This record gives sequence, C-alpha cells and structure tokens, in this order.
Amino acid sequence: MKFILIFLLFLNVLLASDHDHHHGKDLTFLELDTTQEDKVKDILRTYRKDIKKYRHYKEEMFEGKQDIFENDIFDGVALEKINQQVSDFAIRIETKFLSEVHQVLSKKQRKKFVSYIDDWEIE
Repeated sequence: MKFILIFLLFLNVLLASDHDHHHGKDLTFLELDTTQEDKVKDILRTYRKDIKKYRHYKEEMFEGKQDIFENDIFDGVALEKINQQVSDFAIRIETKFLSEVHQVLSKKQRKKFVSYIDDWEIE
C-alpha cells in the first residue's frame, strides 16, 4: 500500500512539473530579461505581502459576518457592506499588481500574460 501511495505521489509530481512551464503563476513563459526579473520579483514580493494582509482582513470581516448572523435581527445591509469592503480590498490589490506588471512587460509579453490573467484573481 505504501508503495502505491509513493508511486502515485511521484507520478503526480512528475506530471505537475511538465505543466509548470505553462502555468500562469510561473512567469518563465514570458522570457523576462534580468532587469524585468528583478522588477517582477519586487512586485511579487509586495503582492504576496498584500495577499497576506487581505487574508487577515477577510478573517476579521468574517467574524463581523458571524456577529451579524448571531444577532436576533439579521442586518442584510451591514452584511452587504462587509462583503463590499472585502471585495474592494481584493480589487485594489489586483489592480495595483496588474498595473505594476503591465509597466514592466513588453507588448508581446503582455499578450502572453493576458492568457493567464484570471490566475491572479484574488479569491
């Protein structure tokens, strides 16, 4: 049984590595030059920090949702406001990220990147 699990894990890793080159978050397909790589690394570093802040914020807002639901009277307006705030936060991060990446990439690279733009949506 262990052998089968190890084999399946190995097979999964092997097959996944074949597809990594074309995965949207693996930017090697853009063939960035050294300067672009440095700029994109900085952009990605900031993006990851922003995503971390977003997840923390979303957790805090989830607690607010729980409070709304636990109240005797359901406040749909307050719930919508929380959902909108969380959505706005994600939109700001995504817009900032895509704007910064857009400035670094050439027209040809942007055409390649756009095929994977949905991989960068914040959920």
